[in-house]
Amino acid sequence: MENVIIVGSGPAGYTAALYTARADLEPLVIEGFAWGGLLQQTTDVENYPGFPQGIMGPDMMQHFRDQAQRFGARLETDDVTALELADSTPGAPHKVWVGDQLHLARTVILAMGAEHRKLGVPGEQELSGRGVSYCATCDAAFFKELPTIIVGGGDSAMEEAMFLAKFASKVVIVHRREEFRASAIMLDRARAIPNIELLTPYVVDEFAAGESNSLAVAKLRHSGDGSTRELTVAGAFIAVG
Repeated sequence: MENVIIVGSGPAGYTAALYTARADLEPLVIEGFAWGGLLQQTTDVENYPGFPQGIMGPDMMQHFRDQAQRFGARLETDDVTALELADSTPGAPHKVWVGDQLHLARTVILAMGAEHRKLGVPGEQELSGRGVSYCATCDAAFFKELPTIIVGGGDSAMEEAMFLAKFASKVVIVHRREEFRASAIMLDRARAIPNIELLTPYVVDEFAAGESNSLAVAKLRHSGDGSTRELTVAGAFIAVG
């Protein structure tokens, strides 16, 4: 029986692995097939202590992973397929299935992290992977010299826009409010890039496909007066959390 099984391999999962490994609990980390969490999709991380010059998200997660392993965490790159948490019976084990293999554990730490928040508008799900994306770092290269939008107003949206602007012909940041939630430094950096435009206060009402069944139009509505407009775009990147 395992002392500790940790499900998840983002910052929280590896931190739990580090502390439990240092306590000689020999944790087993079920990483999934995409270890590292959302930080694997992040470029520069500048607000984490200890890295005065910033660090790339994937590099940071490699450090987290290496440190957990250094103290004895065991990593299994696979997905949990079923989980049965024990009741209050003393000594009853938790059951974790990885594929067809059953693991028993005294303690299970769930650290599956977050998923990208969806807008929930018509066309979003249907066009996901065909123009609608949640990761500019992953997909920006597909939109070289093409018009795109970023939906969001925080630091993540600015970071996505700045990366996307290296590839796309134009990046329009669409935000539902007049004021942005992004930090002043990130907003100033985005504004300084010639092919980035800020459009407020608008929300996306719908994504529509073109003749090729890929994204062609983003239908927007003014948050104040309700007026509508359409943007011809090849890519839409959702960065709302």
